[in-house]
Amino acid sequence: MCLTAYAENYNLWVGGIQVTSENASNITGGTTVTAKYDATNNTLTLNNYAYSGVGYKNGNNEYNGIYSENALTINAVGSNSITVEVDDSNSHNIYGIYVSGNLIIDGSGSLDVIGGADSANNISSAHGI
Repeated sequence: MCLTAYAENYNLWVGGIQVTSENASNITGGTTVTAKYDATNNTLTLNNYAYSGVGYKNGNNEYNGIYSENALTINAVGSNSITVEVDDSNSHNIYGIYVSGNLIIDGSGSLDVIGGADSANNISSAHGI
């Protein structure tokens, strides 16, 4: 009998990458860790993280730089930026950060976010902590 281990999905996407138990300690997959997730505390640490692109597209035709179906704390270290760039000719909803639960932004660094629509827990632009 062969048992196959499956990665646990955290219902969190960072820069279009789904965060799992396998990539949580190095979400961006680079040689320098710039984004990591602590599932125990629901904390995403961004350390001089920079993202520019279309992000994660959910089922509601929304584009998100960071998308979480749960509460999330973002710990900003250094200078961080998230820019969601989508051709909006089709009236998409574009969010730099979209969190279904409570969102806390903390840390000693800065976080610049550029997206589209702005409402509770859907951050389209923010600077600093």
